[in-house]
Amino acid sequence: MEGQKSRKKRSPLWKSFLPINDSIAYCKLCHKNISYKSSTTNLKKHLDRHPKSLNNTELEADSECYMLVVEKEDEDEEYHPSVEDWSDDTEPAISPQANSTPAQKDRRKKSILWNFFSPSGNGRATCNICHHNLSHQSSTSNLKKHMHRRHPTVYLPKLAQSVFPQSSHNSSTSAKRIKLNTGISGNASLPANKQKRSLLWKYFIPISESMANCKICRKTISYKTSITNLKKHLERHPSVNIPKDMESFQEETPEDKEFKLNPSFAGSTSYVSVTPEENINNNSNAQQQSTVRSPARKSKVAQSKVYNILLRIFTQDYQPFSIVEGEGFRNYIKNINPSYVLPSKKFLTQTLLSEVYEETLVEIKKAVAEARSLTVTTECWTSIRNEHIMSVTVHFITENFKKKTVQLDCALFEGGYTNSDLVEELRRIMVEWGLENKVLLTISNSVDSMSRDIKEQLNWDNFDCYAHTLSTIVQDGLKLAQPLLKKFRKVVAHFRDNATAGTQLATVLEETGAPVKKLIKDVPTRWNSTFYMMERLLQLEEAISSATALLDDDTIPAITVEEWQLLGDIKKILEPMESVTKMMSSQDYVCISSIIILTEGLERVYKEMQKRITSTLPGNVILEFLKGIQIRLGDLEISETLLVSTFLDPRFKNVGFSNETVAQAAKKIVENLVYNKINETVMSLSSNIEITVLDGGDSSGNVDDGFSVWGHFDEKAMAVQPSSNDFARAVEEVQRYLEDRLLERKGDPLLWWSERSYKYPYLKDVVIEKLGTTATSVPCSRLFSKAGQELCDRRSQFSFNKVRKLVFLNVNRA
Repeated sequence: MEGQKSRKKRSPLWKSFLPINDSIAYCKLCHKNISYKSSTTNLKKHLDRHPKSLNNTELEADSECYMLVVEKEDEDEEYHPSVEDWSDDTEPAISPQANSTPAQKDRRKKSILWNFFSPSGNGRATCNICHHNLSHQSSTSNLKKHMHRRHPTVYLPKLAQSVFPQSSHNSSTSAKRIKLNTGISGNASLPANKQKRSLLWKYFIPISESMANCKICRKTISYKTSITNLKKHLERHPSVNIPKDMESFQEETPEDKEFKLNPSFAGSTSYVSVTPEENINNNSNAQQQSTVRSPARKSKVAQSKVYNILLRIFTQDYQPFSIVEGEGFRNYIKNINPSYVLPSKKFLTQTLLSEVYEETLVEIKKAVAEARSLTVTTECWTSIRNEHIMSVTVHFITENFKKKTVQLDCALFEGGYTNSDLVEELRRIMVEWGLENKVLLTISNSVDSMSRDIKEQLNWDNFDCYAHTLSTIVQDGLKLAQPLLKKFRKVVAHFRDNATAGTQLATVLEETGAPVKKLIKDVPTRWNSTFYMMERLLQLEEAISSATALLDDDTIPAITVEEWQLLGDIKKILEPMESVTKMMSSQDYVCISSIIILTEGLERVYKEMQKRITSTLPGNVILEFLKGIQIRLGDLEISETLLVSTFLDPRFKNVGFSNETVAQAAKKIVENLVYNKINETVMSLSSNIEITVLDGGDSSGNVDDGFSVWGHFDEKAMAVQPSSNDFARAVEEVQRYLEDRLLERKGDPLLWWSERSYKYPYLKDVVIEKLGTTATSVPCSRLFSKAGQELCDRRSQFSFNKVRKLVFLNVNRA
């Protein structure tokens, strides 16, 4: 040691290095160990990589950064002397391992990471905290990743290697404490003119006159002569509430003290105990601390965001509000974030629900006010409290050709109600929203009197729900097959309700290698469930016959071959109806333009079936279907709304009509609509010219007596404005649309118009107003069927006002 002290390091290079032994020096700038042997040439070459190092006045301030001290706690344990008091003119004490052989040098573990790992051989190491065995091969990158991911509370300074070579660990090593000194204390003194008086500094550590470290995210931020940059950075941490007035920062409160930062960020000394006995506790504590990193106090913006997410549990999934009072749910939230306090049920139902409803209502009213025309659908359902509720939903096309659905409101009918009552409530809701003059079409259930009342009282075009109309036609036809269906329903009920029969059927299916499926029981009021029942019966025909023979049970109805054949024919008859109903019930499908084509297609299909099916019962069912189509859907091409919608659909254009006469009539209507749009544009421009003239025109050409140098020109300009040519422009634009290629049948007509709207400047406006979106209330029925079930079964004590708000938010809140 004395020999080492006598060898003074006089070169100015040693201001940037710390000697470890006679041949190794530690660079204070990049924290690397450099070999210098008998001269400083190698150190000088290394320092060339830091060209500003010798002139850096802050070099001495950084020389104390990131020192590692390993303190001895056990007299029997080999340890390294402290380097805490190193200076530029002294050399560190040499470790007993410093004079090791070259072979031993290769095996030294110099990285500070080895204070937390024990080598286990074959390129693997064991974590002293969680005992996880990792591969490290030729570098410690994997070990470093493990510490950051599994033990984030253990702070690792950015040292490539530790100051001392580290000896191998073993599982029986006694406890060590690792002291990490950042070199700048949290209370480090600064010159009197550079004291940090702003309370922002409780979130930052100054590391130089122009740089500071954020205590929260550990990033280095430049602040130079002001703290504006630091304030901007702190705004990225929403858990820190920053008032606009910097002087309004308050001293640390008990709530602030709950925000525990890693001690190593504060510049003070921290200790991490690593012992085999405390590994499990340390790991669990680290995981808990890494989870709770945000303060209990949140800003208003962050708190509002959390409340909105919480409310979606009740508005989207219709979960009961009492869930927030359940012990299990509260324990679950507490384990996720112990600092978060769940709001009460009273706050959610009486305050938050109303606030979010009002905010959403304002946004939806703005969106609906921009709609040019609306398709209105109504649906009625009855709650478990025998309350009759009608919902009103509107559908429209936005300016960028997107389909939009908005639920406006619900109306309550206490006791009985008539169709006139429904129509009056519909009028009230539309007037409240200011939409009574934007109605293109109303869609209601197949109730003739209600359709008539809408036309007479509201003067709106009404169309019966297409899906309900098809359902009525099918139900009338299936009445002829009820004796046959009744027999098959008994077979289904026996195999579903009898455990022995059900097991036998499953055994037969397994033996034949077929997938095990259960029979489907239909709902009499829903014909499509009858279709699915017949489909499953025909799939399991052989298995049912085999299981029936093996059971030898007289209670099972005997099914003949002819009856199976009849069931197959009826199922085949229902297939077109099922396909069309599924297509029309899709929420993302523009279906009103398809009604004429689909109806004509159904009629043609059943006429073709009538020629091929010779059995009496299926033939009678087909006749009943054709009769229903003719009576209920035979006059579709009379409706101007349906004609225009079909013509404006790029999938159909003038090809989707029954004959050329109807196609020409539709074209003529569209040409007139385009001509009206052109006229509106011309009149708007003309009125602007007239207003300009009346207001004085160009100030440089007016005189006080009302004479204008532009007067004669304006008269000539008005005389030459095109009038008769406007209709020719409309015809030309419609013709260009017809000459464009048809869109494929599965394509999206709204996307097609969005991509080509620039080609048809006037026709695109007609599309937004007249194309329409839906022709069925099935999506609305599906929605409120779910609402009725959830709200009635789980919230039977809810008032109608709360149900109304929940349904509104369920549909309209994105």
